[in-house]
Amino acid sequence: MSVNLSIITTICFIFLTNAQGDVDPNEYLDKVLEEVNKLTIEQGIEPYNAIDSKFFGVHITGELHGLSSWFRQGNAKRTENKASKIVEVDANIGLKNLTIDLNWALQLAFIPVTGQATSSVDSIVTNIRFRVNLDTNILIITKFKVTEVGKITTEVKAIPVPFMDKITGMVVSAVGNLAKNAIAKLVEGQVKNLVEDTLNHFLVLGIPF
Repeated sequence: MSVNLSIITTICFIFLTNAQGDVDPNEYLDKVLEEVNKLTIEQGIEPYNAIDSKFFGVHITGELHGLSSWFRQGNAKRTENKASKIVEVDANIGLKNLTIDLNWALQLAFIPVTGQATSSVDSIVTNIRFRVNLDTNILIITKFKVTEVGKITTEVKAIPVPFMDKITGMVVSAVGNLAKNAIAKLVEGQVKNLVEDTLNHFLVLGIPF
């Protein structure tokens, strides 16, 4: 995993010149997310083109965009136990304006119906909690959970057929469920791993926490 040297230099300057010896968790997390955003593109997660699911009889395939714009929401809370030398951080991170380009297919009275759909998710919020042992530099993520999926808007495109209103309703419901499940699975899996790898890499490089 490569880490941008300009980011490393900036982080070191922020923390090593802090006269109080205290780490600013907001600055730290912002730099971590900056690196994660770069890595989502480098590692092919953005765009995410492995959507292939079936909900309510609707088979959906497609591509998700917008995973490389993570940002911190509100202040990160940092607590330190001086005796055990354990630091714990609790923060919310988020994304805005994700889009999903989809193809869909279903059977209606033994007749195959296909079309496209475009879906947008205005925001998601993820809660992250992790702890660091300052003696051993061992980091553990104790929570990485999607806590909120914002408004989902879906536009269905297809050649008009009988019962089109019913078909549109089925597709919209399927896409809504897919968006929530696919995003949560991706964030709590691959994105979590990127965040954890980045945090650990900063520690290995000697960036204080």
